[in-house]
Amino acid sequence: MKKLLTAALCILVMASCKKSTTTTPTNPYFPLTIGNYWKYTKIDSSTVSPTVTNYTSTVLSADSNINVYNSDSSIKTPTHYKVLSDSIKQHVYLYRSSSDSSFRRGIFANLNGIPDVEEKYFVKNIPVGGSWNDTSFATVYNQKVPIVFKHTISSLDTSITVAGKSYTKVVHVTLDLISISPFLSGRVGGGDFYYAEGIGQIQYTFIVSIPLAGININQSEQLKDYHIN
Repeated sequence: MKKLLTAALCILVMASCKKSTTTTPTNPYFPLTIGNYWKYTKIDSSTVSPTVTNYTSTVLSADSNINVYNSDSSIKTPTHYKVLSDSIKQHVYLYRSSSDSSFRRGIFANLNGIPDVEEKYFVKNIPVGGSWNDTSFATVYNQKVPIVFKHTISSLDTSITVAGKSYTKVVHVTLDLISISPFLSGRVGGGDFYYAEGIGQIQYTFIVSIPLAGININQSEQLKDYHIN
């Protein structure tokens, strides 16, 4: 009997170990099958009177080749994107994936001076506490100011509730925007982004304050409903 209990305990321990996640998975956490859609509620508190917007983001059949620029403004090889559009035509999200990373552009379209920034929002095989950096540029007093986009994996394989719905296998990514200019140095903003396996982005908060560039952003979104083919 004792041997049976010991064996059962070992099986339970092994099963629990298999369920845990130690690094970000190979799943990019944003399924891009044509026709997939996500319904979000966006709250913009950047002004005295906050605004609430409901919209639907849908994966279109369209593809797009977009130029990506180097830091010296030279053009890299055109990059292939999958196009997502939203129901109010306020912004268009464009996504692409390489062998180990996922990228997007459009989410920071309201950042003055960097309207078309490409963000590497997800990297595979990153442990909790691990991070990756990209650099873009904002325009301050007609000068290009380098802004480092630092993403950090804050947690893996967690469960959270968003808009009354429970999600499991959630990855929490923290974003810090850091200026490295001599006259504008330090953290200027950032946010928290949550992605559920097989579903996509379920929630985010994002705040940026760069008075010299006329940037003041305080936004959040929550997923209300979705359809995955």
